This record gives sequence, structure tokens and C-alpha cells, in this order.
Amino acid sequence: MWFCFTTHDGVFFVIRLCILSAQRLILCGFQRKLNSLKSTRVEMIYLLIMLSVIIQAWFFILVWPS
Repeated sequence: MWFCFTTHDGVFFVIRLCILSAQRLILCGFQRKLNSLKSTRVEMIYLLIMLSVIIQAWFFILVWPS
């Protein structure tokens, strides 16, 4: 495991913080995209990275208890 936390609660707390901040950033990014249809590659790559972080975090949450 590449997470070195003493308790499960610490891991879940960090993951929840990451998910909430990533969701806020993605929602803000999509709202800006809808307002102005000019899309830059940097923003799209950033949104894809944040989306993959959310997917990995949810996968980690589902796999961790078992």
C-alpha cells in the first residue's frame, strides 16, 4: 500500500477532502465551459486529471474495506 496512515479514518478524511475539492473544481470548470465555449487544452487536461482522481478515490474507497 502506498498510503501510510495509522487509521482508516485518516485515509477516508483525506480522500473525502480530495473528492469534494475535485468535484467543486470540475463543476466550476464545466460552468465556465458552458459560459464561454473557448476550450483550451490545459483546462481539458486538468479536468481529465481531476476526473481520474475522483474515479481512483472511489475505487479505493470501495476496495479498501474488503
